[in-house]
Amino acid sequence: MANVAGTSITYRDMCLEKGCMEKLIQIERSSTSASIIKNTVYSISNLLHGQPLPGDKIIASALPILHEHISDVYSEETLTEAVWGLCYISGIIS
Repeated sequence: MANVAGTSITYRDMCLEKGCMEKLIQIERSSTSASIIKNTVYSISNLLHGQPLPGDKIIASALPILHEHISDVYSEETLTEAVWGLCYISGIIS
């Protein structure tokens, strides 16, 4: 899903309309597996990629996850994905 969402705005928006962001946040919050957490943060980041940006509600729902993984480095890979997500929503990288 994350790779498909990252290929085009149309696919990203389809994933968002189907509730993928909410489901990924639930998975990230309930998991203790480093691999699952890394993959969900990667997926969340990909759902933020592209212009125009997703709506404010989507961005606001993702910010706590990104903040958590930047503030409390769980792993270097997860930190990297969280920083990419912030870059996407800041407009630094589209």
